[in-house]
Amino acid sequence: LMESIIVQTYITHLPGELAKKWHMGSVQRLSLHHQQRAKRSSIGVFHANAMFAVAFSLMKHLATAPSLLQRMFVRSAQPFFVSGIIMAFYVVIHSPLNIGIFAVVFASFVGVVSYFYLKETFRRNAFAVLPTSGNDTT
Repeated sequence: LMESIIVQTYITHLPGELAKKWHMGSVQRLSLHHQQRAKRSSIGVFHANAMFAVAFSLMKHLATAPSLLQRMFVRSAQPFFVSGIIMAFYVVIHSPLNIGIFAVVFASFVGVVSYFYLKETFRRNAFAVLPTSGNDTT
């Protein structure tokens, strides 16, 4: 690998003085582009992971907070949640199109949840150990 780095450093497709002036070849330009893109994407991934860690840490601290503090948080946040639910209800019943979309989304959600529940139930029943009767001769 060290040899390939040395070869790529000193061999270009340009002849003579142009090779010295334009030292970076196409391979190096391509690898530089990929390095910069990887750095940008890793920063984005780092940012998303940092936000998740902060949110998870905040939830952990709220869950382990004293019950008095938890009650204060629930009672202060409850009006916002209830008003959001009421506002969503009025948006849905405002037009027949919204009612239809809500009904389809709700039915899809119930269908997916039911499918996974029944799939898990059948999987458990397939491996269930059942008692046999005493007069079985096989």
